[in-house]
Amino acid sequence: MLKIVTNFYTYFWILTSLILLFYYYKRKELIFLWLKRLIIFWPIITFAQLVTTNLVIYFSWRNNRFLRHLLPPESNYLFESIKNYDFSSYFATLIISFFIGATLLIVAKKSQEKFLKYSEVDLIFLGCLIVSWSNIIVFIFSSFIFNFLAYLVLLATRKIKSSDIIFVAPYVLLAIIFTLLIGYKLSYLTGLY
Repeated sequence: MLKIVTNFYTYFWILTSLILLFYYYKRKELIFLWLKRLIIFWPIITFAQLVTTNLVIYFSWRNNRFLRHLLPPESNYLFESIKNYDFSSYFATLIISFFIGATLLIVAKKSQEKFLKYSEVDLIFLGCLIVSWSNIIVFIFSSFIFNFLAYLVLLATRKIKSSDIIFVAPYVLLAIIFTLLIGYKLSYLTGLY
């Protein structure tokens, strides 16, 4: 049951990313209003996932004769764990995401959206929120790798010139999906988590 609850968050955001990717390839643009609504929706789904996961843990521990000792009134372990790990990781995610978003917003403003569109900044900000603080490096790095590989392929097939700039939106969406699928494993293997 716990695996189903924790995977719901991942599958929801993968499906959302696939829908945005499909729409992007159909219209060649991101829906700015959708991105804003998804950014506002992120805390709601994150909080729902946090509550549901911890309720499942609580009831499964309550029925276990060894783990029930970690619950009130004998211990406050579960609630301390929620406070120290869950809320602090969401707070760290917010701080890091805002820092990256603000930095990219400055880049978009300075370049007058030549290299990066405002909607792409919102998408990267949303991606940072979705993948969580421990996977942000994997997400940003994979976004650059996907974008660079696409640029090389388009250049090799002569669909663009070397002076052309390609939009990063589809590769950011692919990086979100990639990071949600195997980001934690990469973070764990590289010691980032």
